[in-house]
Amino acid sequence: MHSMQELWQHIKKNQPELKKHLLPGAGLVEIQSTEDFLGIEFPISFKECYLIHNGLAQSRFIDYWRLFPLKEIVEMWTFCKILQVYDEFNKEYTWNPKWVPFGSNMGGNILCLNLDPDTEDAENVPGGFSRFGELFIYFQDEKRVASQNIEFHEWFEDFLGSFEEPG
Repeated sequence: MHSMQELWQHIKKNQPELKKHLLPGAGLVEIQSTEDFLGIEFPISFKECYLIHNGLAQSRFIDYWRLFPLKEIVEMWTFCKILQVYDEFNKEYTWNPKWVPFGSNMGGNILCLNLDPDTEDAENVPGGFSRFGELFIYFQDEKRVASQNIEFHEWFEDFLGSFEEPG
């Protein structure tokens, strides 16, 4: 498994056009303040990633995904918390405040981390989550989730295969 520093270096080397869109790293205080506001604790790999680069400015990442800066994570989480309503038909909530949105695509779908510690004990968690820290996509129009069955570091490292060496 590669370190976050190695992953970012690989990305910068193989996708130099992204360099200008990378924001400087967040500080520990900013990360802690974000965690406190959201009432969660980020996975270690997520913190390591954001210490190096605090998301992307006005660029799309891979396959049209963009990583939010911490400030935008808070803004999106605050907006999504409004969606926390109980769906009587499906007998589930449409949004969980322990879900942390950290990216989006141009279609308005949201890339999130499931940081609900009760997930592993739940039998019928919406979206089929099987573990704490799992990544999923929240389809805003459909109010449904799709688990990616992968954790943040694994997801970020998978992007290594998406970057080709320049020709």
